Parts: sequence; structure tokens; C-alpha cells
Amino acid sequence: MSPATNHTSDNSGDKLPDINPSPAVEAQPAVPLELTSLHGWGRTAASRSHLASIDSLADAVSALRASTGQRGVVPRGLGRSYGDAAQNAGGTTLELTKLNKILHVDAESEPPTVTVQAGVSLDQLMKALLPFGLWVPVLPGTRQVTIGGAIAADVHGKNHHTQGSFGNHVRSLQLLCADGEVHTVTPDGDDPALFWATVGGMGLTGVILGATVVVQHVETAYFTVDTDRCGDIDELMGQMSVGDQNYTYSVAWFDAVTRGKHMGRAVLTRGNKAHLSDLSAKQRRDPLRFVAPEFGTIPEVFPNRMVNKATAKAFSEFWFRKAPAHKVGQVQNITQFFHPLDIVAEWNRVYGPNGFLQYQFVEPFEAAELFRAAFV
Repeated sequence: MSPATNHTSDNSGDKLPDINPSPAVEAQPAVPLELTSLHGWGRTAASRSHLASIDSLADAVSALRASTGQRGVVPRGLGRSYGDAAQNAGGTTLELTKLNKILHVDAESEPPTVTVQAGVSLDQLMKALLPFGLWVPVLPGTRQVTIGGAIAADVHGKNHHTQGSFGNHVRSLQLLCADGEVHTVTPDGDDPALFWATVGGMGLTGVILGATVVVQHVETAYFTVDTDRCGDIDELMGQMSVGDQNYTYSVAWFDAVTRGKHMGRAVLTRGNKAHLSDLSAKQRRDPLRFVAPEFGTIPEVFPNRMVNKATAKAFSEFWFRKAPAHKVGQVQNITQFFHPLDIVAEWNRVYGPNGFLQYQFVEPFEAAELFRAAFV
């Protein structure tokens, strides 16, 4: 594979193969009779469903047509949704992580694109693209997310304010609908409403089997990062309102435990893609190196309520104090800037067997006061 030429990993071109086999001749994969317990990354609200591991695109069609009952079929990737999105109590769940082929990379088009099966993870895609100077357009807080899941949840990253969410970079997708047919849908094709209902639709419009996604050129696998400690929520909002337009990426960790005059104190981290000239001599020797250390797996030993008000307050104090008060131009790798939690696997176990809930919400830029009100 070369950035000057097209690359096809399995000679299938830039389209997914024909995956509408005739019902009269298709092999019906057995949907397991036994029920499997599934939960999301928060490890709450577990339910039991018939989990079918899909090995091929035709199998996905067959499994849908073979499914019975009123609960229907839902897709599942790597199970990184915090809630109960990718499970289907009493019904059939299609586990799609084996549909993990990178089918085609077009590095000559502008912008460049990649066509993948839905089970390809962002981690897998980044490792394949970076050596050739190509970069995934949107990264959430973990690389362990499938392309299908990224589209279904319309994930966002630190560049949401400049480049939107994942769906903004999808050129087309292959969607297995309830009628057993696979449809190619695009944002400006015959049925744009179906496309945009699927982006962020959490799998409810059908099963995403593959997609073509726009990717970006990049000089290095590093970022130039500015860090500021903010003493309270007003200082944080003020800095973000004034300075975020100068950065492609921006994120803030804030203290949700402390009250009083330091309520909402935060560590604001903002950055841009690093150029070769920003790197040290050592880093320049391998500027596209994918740095992703892994320090093992969190064991299943933590009790419930290990994370409580006291431990959260102690952690917040440590996290705030360890950050520099003001630092400009620090060069950080992918893991440092984007995915520090990926250093250890199964970190969600720290919350104990009962798991945890995460609350997320979105506000328009002009509604900053709503964010302040969330602290009260």
C-alpha cells in the first residue's frame, strides 16, 4: 500500500460485495438457542439475548431472515456504549466484530477515503492508515470502537467544534434493513433521510455492514498541546469561548465534586496536529509511529462503591494538581492526547460489579449558561 496508489486489501474494489443471496439457496446460520448475558461499558442493565456471531456479510442477511419473535434483531460491535444500546433482551443480537476487513483505501482522491466492513475498529484502522500519512477524522475517548458503532452513535471527539461528529465524514454506508435487503445510502442520494436517521440512530434503522469514510492527510502521529488550569467554571468557560477557535482539538476535564468558589475547576487541554518541524530529532526519525502502550488489564477485584464521594474528591484533587498551571507547545503522542484510558484494559471494573452510569448532554454554543447551571 502506498499513499500514491489505491490499495485494496482483498481485491474487492471500493464497493462491498453482493450480499443479497437468494432466500431459496442461502445457508441459514443457526441463531443460538441459548441466551447470553450482555451489558454495555457501564456494566449496568444487563439482559439476555440470542447472540449470533457473524462471519460474513451473507450470514448477516441470513441471520436476519432466520430470526423470529417480536424482539427482532439489533447489531453489536465492541460493546463500548455506556448504556444498554447494543443488547436485545429476548431477541437476537448480531455480533459483527468478525466483519473486520479494510476493503479499499483511495489515497489519490482528494479528500482520501477508506472503505471498510462495519466490524473494523478505529484502533485497527489507525494502525493501518498512519504509516501512509492518513488519519481518522474523528476519534472518541477510546480507539476500541467499531466503524459501525461510531456511525450508529455518531461519536464525537475533541474536534467537534471544528470538524463535527463522525457522521459528517461518511460518504456512504451499506445498511441491512428489516426487509432483508441491503441498501447503499448516502447523505445526498435517493434517500438522504434514511442516511441521516442511521447516523446517530443507534442501530434502529438497520444493521450497518460497511461504510466509505473520508480520512485526512497528516505529517506526523503527534500533537502540539497547550494546557491550562482553570480555577472555576467561569474561568473555564471564558477561556474556551475566547481561544478555542485557534485549536483543532479542545477538551476540558472538570471537577464535579468540589463546591464553593472553586466549583467547576478544570484542566483545559487544546491542541493541533504537529508538523515535522515541531518534533524532536528522535521523533523525526519515525514521525508516523503509532505509540499505544498497554499496561495490562484491571482485575475483577474491586467492590461496589469503591468510587464514592471521598475517593472522587481525592482523585479530583490529584488530577487537578498534577496538571501544569500553564504549558504551551508540548508535543504529545496519540495515547497521551486522546486515549490515556486505553493504557489499561477493562478499566470500567474499578467501579465494581454494579457498574456505573454516565450522563452526557449537548448544548449549543450560545447556551453556555445551561452548562453552568448543571453544576448547581
